[in-house]
Amino acid sequence: MQPLLFPNVSMEKSYLRKKVGIMQKFKILCMFFIKRLYSLRLFFIQNHLFCTVFKHILPFF
Repeated sequence: MQPLLFPNVSMEKSYLRKKVGIMQKFKILCMFFIKRLYSLRLFFIQNHLFCTVFKHILPFF
C-alpha cells in the first residue's frame, strides 16, 4: 500500500503547485489588465479625440 501512496502524493503536490502558480500568474495578469484599463480610461476622459483612434489600435495590443 505504501509504494502506491507515494506517487499519488507527489502528483497531488505537483498539481497543487501548478494550480497555485497558474492562479498567481492569473492574478498578476488581472492586476496588470485592470491597471492598464484604468489608465486607458483616464486617457480617454482626458483626450476624447484619441478615443476613436485607440478603438482601432486596441485589438493589436
